[in-house]
Amino acid sequence: MYPSLETPDFTRDYFPYIVREKVARGEVFEAVDAAMAPVDDDEEAVKAVLKVALCCIQNQREMRPTIQTVVDMLEGRVAVDLPPENRHHLL
Repeated sequence: MYPSLETPDFTRDYFPYIVREKVARGEVFEAVDAAMAPVDDDEEAVKAVLKVALCCIQNQREMRPTIQTVVDMLEGRVAVDLPPENRHHLL
């Protein structure tokens, strides 16, 4: 069950927001499982994947990227930014 959008703890307890905040603060490797951290510590690649993942879980369908855009983002042909901070946008 998703946390209530009305509770003050929503952002603190909701995993997508925890990840978004860590990426925004540059704490990329704190947002991933240490056992799965890349061997070469490619922070930019990890950051890109996290940003794409956050874009893909937008609550409103029209805000989510198409699969072609996702591929382009992951391959570096399209810039990827963090999605909006508004709690109503992330699933």
